[in-house]
Amino acid sequence: TYERNKGYQVAARPTPEELERLFEARLVIELGAAKLAAGRAHPEAIARLKSINRRIARSSYGTNFEGFRDFITLNERFHIELVALADNPPLADAYRRLGYHQKIARPTYGRGPGDVKRFVREHDAIVNALEHGDHDALHRAVSAHIASGLERFDLAPSTTAGG
Repeated sequence: TYERNKGYQVAARPTPEELERLFEARLVIELGAAKLAAGRAHPEAIARLKSINRRIARSSYGTNFEGFRDFITLNERFHIELVALADNPPLADAYRRLGYHQKIARPTYGRGPGDVKRFVREHDAIVNALEHGDHDALHRAVSAHIASGLERFDLAPSTTAGG
C-alpha cells in the first residue's frame, strides 16, 4: 500500500468485512463487463480466454511461492481479459484499480490456489456462455465463480450471493 508522506509498506491482511466488500465489488464489475462482453466478444478474444484457461489447467502449483505466483498471474490475466471484452476502458480501469488479485494473495498465500480443476470448469462455463451469447448462463457462471472464491474464506455471502 502507499500512503502520502509515508511511502510504501506491506498491506495489512484484509479483514473478513473487507474481503466480503472486495468480492461484492468484483461481482458488480465482472457481471457488468460480462453483460457488455456478451454482445461484443470477438472469436479471437474468446480464443485468448480459452488459451489462458488451458494454461491454468495444465500447470501444477503447489503451495510454494513460484507456483502460487504463477497461478495468481494466470488467473488475473483471465479476469482482466474477461473484463476487457466489454470494450469499456473506464470499466477495465475500475477492475485494475480494485486490485483483487493482489489483495487476495496475502490471505491465500501458503494454502495454494485451491481447487484449480473447479476454477477451470467455472472459467469454461463463462467462456462457453460468452461464445454462445447466452446472457442468463453468463450471469449464472460469473456469479457462481465469484461465490466459489468467496467460499474459500468461510464468509457468509450475505450481500454477495444472489447475483
